[in-house]
Amino acid sequence: MRELSPAGRHSCFWAAPPSRCGDSIPRLFLQIIEKERVSWVFVVPTMLQRILDLPPEVKKKYNLCSMHSLICAAAPATPELKQAANKFFSEQGCTKNVFMEFYGSSETAVASVLLPGDYEENQ
Repeated sequence: MRELSPAGRHSCFWAAPPSRCGDSIPRLFLQIIEKERVSWVFVVPTMLQRILDLPPEVKKKYNLCSMHSLICAAAPATPELKQAANKFFSEQGCTKNVFMEFYGSSETAVASVLLPGDYEENQ
């Protein structure tokens, strides 16, 4: 695991080998959000699922109220994952839905953004 770039005081980018992630990386991810008061992150659906798969007693100990945007990209996220992510972050102190999904080609800077209001209408 290595931190790629602190792109600002309240943002964070990570890279970790998915096959060796276990639950230590999702725990560390939540610890850093709480400690550094991170307000936005980029994640892949697999990382988000690993966070949600942590035991309830682990997840409930983090105050994540600083989060405003959880941007998911690189693979499609299921409607259930979007709902579960918003529910989890809401339970941990967020006042609005944080899940956003990016689609597009990073190589050509063409992207489409799915904001919370876009998918909430169809639930």
